[in-house]
Amino acid sequence: MSRVLLAPLDPVHDIGLKMIARGLSEAGHETILLPPDLPPEDIVEQAVRQEAGTLLVSRTLGYGVAELLARFIDLADAAGIRDKIRIGIGGMAIRRELAAELGFDAGFGPGTTVEEAVCFVEGRE
Repeated sequence: MSRVLLAPLDPVHDIGLKMIARGLSEAGHETILLPPDLPPEDIVEQAVRQEAGTLLVSRTLGYGVAELLARFIDLADAAGIRDKIRIGIGGMAIRRELAAELGFDAGFGPGTTVEEAVCFVEGRE
């Protein structure tokens, strides 16, 4: 299966990622859950270093969140991984349309199931 890097983009939003990591592990994927509140540059660097096939990030609602997420995609692009790694974003404020607009491959908002995240990682509908 694939290596999946999971990264919370703030200090209090890793519960959903922990649930998704468990589901991905049970489905046979290697998961690496990064600690909360790493700078976006460090997360992108880890994605390169770990040779992740998928990067899942989470972010709670907050001031300037769209700018932060757009900058995250720019960092991935600058690191040369944007076309090599599938990047999904999840959180309470996330909608599929917003995620697509910001350059993510998928957006997971409220009510997303672990199975939906597993399907994204595996390239299934």
